[in-house]
Amino acid sequence: MSEPLYELDQAGLAALTEARGGSGGGGDLVLLYHYEGFMDAGHAAEQVMEHVLGERFQLSGSGGEPDGNPVVVRFDADRLVDYRAQRPTMTFDTDHWAEYQEPKLEVQVARDAIGTPFLVMYGPEPDTEWERFSAGVIEMVDKLGVTLSVNFHGIPFAVPHTRPTTLIPHGNRPDLLAGYTKWFDRAQVPGSAMALVEYRLSERGHAVLGLAAQIPHYISRSPYPAAAVRILEAVTAATG
Repeated sequence: MSEPLYELDQAGLAALTEARGGSGGGGDLVLLYHYEGFMDAGHAAEQVMEHVLGERFQLSGSGGEPDGNPVVVRFDADRLVDYRAQRPTMTFDTDHWAEYQEPKLEVQVARDAIGTPFLVMYGPEPDTEWERFSAGVIEMVDKLGVTLSVNFHGIPFAVPHTRPTTLIPHGNRPDLLAGYTKWFDRAQVPGSAMALVEYRLSERGHAVLGLAAQIPHYISRSPYPAAAVRILEAVTAATG
């Protein structure tokens, strides 16, 4: 029998329960997620995560554990990550190894401007066991009572930087997809763990929303803050 892919942190669960109680007794619980390693033109998703996690994002992998973003779930990154494909950073200081940035794939509690809690899942994209990983995320969503899961990233596109950033939405909530321009009828693209999680969640009847920000292809490798702002605006509009 295989070992579970994740573990629940009891202190984090208690912090989530307390935060939800303090914000009105529960209600909807949103999960934002993105996995490093998959396409993220303009560093769009990375900038969104830096905004919503703040100090916690800056300390990711360094052993820091700020109180502001309690960890609720820890996935087994040692099992999911191929270190030869995604080599962790190590620091050599004079004559010894001084630091190892351990890969972490975690779900943390964050709060919006008025104190409403939501969940954030961020870390390296799994290299293996995508189906077991997706099943683990679905099980976690059920246990925590998540009502909407939202993923996002940037994609290079033939658009100029002089125009407002456009989003390509996808998911199974027609009310959240209304008002956006339809860019595709049908297309086959390389898969990702992020897309598979959305697909499997949708199969199980969970509400999902994906947002792909169009990044001018000629600056797709540089940070593009306008895309992060546009994603955050869309997440706010969809979730409140």
